[in-house]
Amino acid sequence: MKSRDGKAKAYRTRHGNWQVRFVSDDSNRQFKNCKTKTEADALVAAIKRQDELDYWFPEEKGNVSTPDVGMFKSLAEK
Repeated sequence: MKSRDGKAKAYRTRHGNWQVRFVSDDSNRQFKNCKTKTEADALVAAIKRQDELDYWFPEEKGNVSTPDVGMFKSLAEK
């Protein structure tokens, strides 16, 4: 994922965290909550450089394969 135009804004939330907002290359609004200002500034810099943002936005949980463990009873018997 990349930024469409390289523009991003960082806002401070009421909980003290930082939220970075931008428009992705497929014209969807994206946001990322960051715990520190340093982390938010690094994300804004990456967006302005038009870097790939795979580090900041890992794959969704639905796409990641999970091992088939089964029931607890079968696991206990093993």
